[in-house]
Amino acid sequence: MATSSHTTIAGRWLRALCVLSTLASSAVNVALLVAHRPIFAALGVPLPVDVRLFFVETSLSFTIGLVGLLAVRQGKRVESLLAVGVLGKGLYATTTFAFCALGHEHGFFYSLAAGDAFLVFVFLLYWIQSNGEALFELEIDVFEGIANSGRAATKKALLVSISEKRTPALDAIETRLRRHGYEVDAAAVVAQGAAASGSVMGALLRWHVPVAPLRVPRDHDHDWDLVVVESPDWLFGVAAPVEAALRDPANRWIFQGRDAAVLVVSRGSHRRALAMIVALLERAGANVVAARAVVDDAAAGLFPAPLGAATYTLTDAGRTEAESLGASLAARARTRPHWTLLLGADEEPHA
Repeated sequence: MATSSHTTIAGRWLRALCVLSTLASSAVNVALLVAHRPIFAALGVPLPVDVRLFFVETSLSFTIGLVGLLAVRQGKRVESLLAVGVLGKGLYATTTFAFCALGHEHGFFYSLAAGDAFLVFVFLLYWIQSNGEALFELEIDVFEGIANSGRAATKKALLVSISEKRTPALDAIETRLRRHGYEVDAAAVVAQGAAASGSVMGALLRWHVPVAPLRVPRDHDHDWDLVVVESPDWLFGVAAPVEAALRDPANRWIFQGRDAAVLVVSRGSHRRALAMIVALLERAGANVVAARAVVDDAAAGLFPAPLGAATYTLTDAGRTEAESLGASLAARARTRPHWTLLLGADEEPHA
């Protein structure tokens, strides 16, 4: 996946919160190591029965906090250290809380356990954020398209949807693409048998839904340079039929070696659905250039919409977002070598 120059505001704030929380925790540990007697006396806390064990535990807590701080400061290069920090602080918080609950420690130590638990929470949020940074960037930018896919330069797009009718968001994208000279085809995800009615429990548990191979037009050379995949979000994830269609090896040729964009019609929460579709498209060999979400204004909620229905409506902001995406996709830069899709960005093609 290409990279963007954008750094998300959420990422910067979480990074700062990690640093400040770790410094605060480290300061508390240093204070306890240096002046535990006057501190405990002032708070009415009895001295530890085993002072040496107290020093060892406090020193370990301090060290593990610094390990987490180093991981946050150094970023991806030492990401495994962040796991060490999360695990170490988590164990320390859990054992301290357990000993307090069993009456083996003074209630003061609850506050230390709470501080370490908060640090674990912040570290986990930062970890999730840093691993999903590319998804945030995809929601902001349109990434580089493929410069040379082995086909002549084309301006043809394929729109893939759960509905056989043209949906409002794809209609807005198609309008902009055609305005920029694109020819546009459509393909529908068709579930088979009882799955055609959709399943709430199936969506929640990610049950496999049997689907027919994507119905694509057969009257030309299938020389699309762009594939746009639309899906509603079903219970915090991609619609099960769309997921099945993207996993189906019979459909891989539709996505492999082409630019692809993702559009999620949100009925509650869209980020996991976006992440799932992006991952599935990349496994199918697509070059994902953008990911967006628009809100279903008519029926917000958690439960799946009827499969194949195009009944949702867009807010004015949602239609503007879809139109903007269509225009940006049509005008995207095409500078990415095709071989990076096959060999990886850090490898050179063989002579």
